Amino acid sequence: MQQRDPVLVASLPGGPLYRLLSKVGDMEQAFIEWRTLMRSRCPMVFEDARKKWVELYEQQRCDYKGYAFKEHAYQYLSDTIPLAAYFLPETMGTAPRPASPKWLERLSRESLDPEAPIPLAKRHSYWTRFEIFGSGPAPSVNSQSHRIMDLKWLAQARADYVRIPVERPGTFRLVRQHVIRLTLHPSKADDPVFDRLSTPDNVTPSARTLRDRAAILAAPDGQDVLTLARAILRDFDTAQGRWIDGPLYRAAVLPILAGHAINRIKATGSIREAAYELIARPEFFMPEKETLWRMDTAEFGLRDLGKRPPLAQINFNKILCGCLWLVAVSGTAEDVQLLSTLAKNFQRDDRVFEFNRIIRALGLTADRDAINEQIALRQKTRHSLMLSQINAALADSARKSGISITELEERSAYTHDLNSHHERAVPLPNGLTATLSLKTNSSGTVTLFSTDGSELRPVPPAIRAELKSIRAYEKLREEARALTKEMQAHRLRLERSWITQERWTAERFRTNYLTHPVLSWLAHRQIWTLTAPDGTQRTVLFPNSTPVAPDGTPTASLRDDETVTLWHPLDADTALVNQWRDTLEDIALIQPIRQAWRETYVLTDAERATSPASLRYARQVLRQAQSVELGRQRGWRVRTLSMHMPSSEGDPTSLTIPSAGLHAEIWTAGVDGHAAFHHGTFTHILTDRVQFRTVTDKGSWRYDGGKKLSVGKETVPLEDVPPLIFSEVMRDLDLFVSVASIGLEVTYLDGAEGQTIAQWRRMPDLAMWNYDETLPLNGRARIRYETLERILPRLTIADRLELTDTYVHVRGVLHSYRVHIRTGNIFLDPDRRYICIVPDARKKKSTIALPFDDDQTLSVILSKLFLLAADDKITDPVILRQFPASTPEQTS
Repeated sequence: MQQRDPVLVASLPGGPLYRLLSKVGDMEQAFIEWRTLMRSRCPMVFEDARKKWVELYEQQRCDYKGYAFKEHAYQYLSDTIPLAAYFLPETMGTAPRPASPKWLERLSRESLDPEAPIPLAKRHSYWTRFEIFGSGPAPSVNSQSHRIMDLKWLAQARADYVRIPVERPGTFRLVRQHVIRLTLHPSKADDPVFDRLSTPDNVTPSARTLRDRAAILAAPDGQDVLTLARAILRDFDTAQGRWIDGPLYRAAVLPILAGHAINRIKATGSIREAAYELIARPEFFMPEKETLWRMDTAEFGLRDLGKRPPLAQINFNKILCGCLWLVAVSGTAEDVQLLSTLAKNFQRDDRVFEFNRIIRALGLTADRDAINEQIALRQKTRHSLMLSQINAALADSARKSGISITELEERSAYTHDLNSHHERAVPLPNGLTATLSLKTNSSGTVTLFSTDGSELRPVPPAIRAELKSIRAYEKLREEARALTKEMQAHRLRLERSWITQERWTAERFRTNYLTHPVLSWLAHRQIWTLTAPDGTQRTVLFPNSTPVAPDGTPTASLRDDETVTLWHPLDADTALVNQWRDTLEDIALIQPIRQAWRETYVLTDAERATSPASLRYARQVLRQAQSVELGRQRGWRVRTLSMHMPSSEGDPTSLTIPSAGLHAEIWTAGVDGHAAFHHGTFTHILTDRVQFRTVTDKGSWRYDGGKKLSVGKETVPLEDVPPLIFSEVMRDLDLFVSVASIGLEVTYLDGAEGQTIAQWRRMPDLAMWNYDETLPLNGRARIRYETLERILPRLTIADRLELTDTYVHVRGVLHSYRVHIRTGNIFLDPDRRYICIVPDARKKKSTIALPFDDDQTLSVILSKLFLLAADDKITDPVILRQFPASTPEQTS
């Protein structure tokens, strides 16, 4: 017969701990019954006793304690009144009353301070801090208020003691060791393994720490220690970053409580005396303090035979770091997956302290999956401290690999087993085939084909229901979603090469781009500048891995001595730009990153006059949430402006450009304070000046993630900013303003031009008016105009359209309209009545081939042109109600 666990035996009915808690319950029940009987005879008996005590002794108590007496300050709270106050003849009177429990009378006598001249509670009397005589029918004595265990707690602890060591073995062993060291329990041997796991609590481990972790792994029991570290980290994740919770706490302390109960019963000579000791001084028995939920700083209040806890305690943060560095040094696929899961969960919960250490451990592995996980987390992360640690982790991986961070990201790009046509076919049951591919909008797509090779679009309902049970199909869809997110990162990194001034050698470009199944999709759609050693340059396109000249004819192949950069149209002449536009249209190639149709921005005379600040985008009212999201997607550091942080006006939206030693920033301030009052953050912001500051680097930002960059205070004249950097920064800001603007502009009042934005935004009568529709087009709107110039003549409704400086005029069957090119707004001629038409997001996009796919406003304009040209076929009642009554003769 298997021997029963002595801890469980001690806690079973009939065991010492069970009998002790049963006796405590009986004593508490006797008190509750006595209190109820007292209140049934006089409902205000205890309140009257408190008031009487205040009248007799409060002034004397204040004098004795050295407090200032305040007559009407409600000084007679129960934590200032001794328990004996409810048994003194001066406060309770001499009338007969029900006999109180003997233990309560004994406690009232022992809780008095014998040296005080008046009835005064002892300074450390625990029981008198409880509102045991509070008002109301429900007793205030319960396990939550004074933390004395009961039989219900014991039953749950027994269940936890059986379950937790199996479900969470790592943290159970850790917390059990912590309890042993705090209580000096003689029946358990000390576990030295945690001393080996413990390391200094730093975000970055030292070289010595990493050597020690490697030595542990090389030891004979190294794998056992590694297994324990993995278990602790998994349990730590399960508990959502808490070292201990209720079930783990009960399971860990149950053996100590059982042994302590036996010792106290033997020491006191009876269960009654042990129960009285527990009631009188529960803090000496119950292993708990106020900081239970943060065991890295908590102490168990246990006492074992009068011994005090040792000074040396386990530091749980050091254990966490030790486990992370050990798992990182191991670096197996299992360990990388564990660290990736931890990083995602703690990033989601915004646990900065834990996330920063986990992400650095992930960076130490320099594993391909780990690097891609860091890149994915960087896209999601908005917290500046988290972002800095992700960059530092990528720098750790780059340093370990001996290459720059950008090249590390390129080499780590997943192939997803795509072929040279950027596709992968996966056979499914019943002769179906699913194909994962990259589409023109840089997104991963899964397409279903039947047995005869025809595409199933839409998928029949019967097949759609069947696909839900096919794991291979669902896995392929998950991979398509992951591919879409990866392409967003690859696309932004390549586009930012203009700002980072990235250059590729021919070998690196062939390996990382032209022959890569995923990145080649980008490389084949972009225009590149090839520079020879003598400085001569040529621009080429690689639509099918074969270089093509601007006129569309084949040209010489990429030579080994040439360097590659992404072509920018800023310095190109108009003829070359038009050549590339014609070639892209001829081969129907849509660029994921605009080049031939890219907006360029040059320094204006007005900006030279206001240098070093540019007011090009000043005084615009933007939706803050939209502008914040756009800025962070483009890599800008954006701080959400709140009414509770006035200092936010001194922290502008910024972009650091270490390659040029510059720091771009646009100043903003919150407006619409009434709307912000309800939720704390401003709904709208107001833009101000754009300026550049100097940046110094004491390290190497391409390899260390820019951790040694420092931004100077002095501003840089706009004339000294490189034209390409200026153009790209202004393009980003144009995107923010054009997308997030509400169409309002603020004008400085007379005499306010010289004031700062923090001063004049608070002026009570700022003038606002609708956006001026007659302003000339520039930036994105200008490129949109040039695109419409090419597209409109080819449309079937070209005879009904006329393009002017800022509008496309449409002659419909019933009315005439004008569509503003900058905003897409529709106005009814001749009275310029505004017509609101919102595109249906559920409908497919326009089938008109566009040279780029990142201008939603252009697509909306084209759809509106077709709709208005056939306005006699509009059936939507919301739109029809905006039209005046008319006949076809009015527009013929």
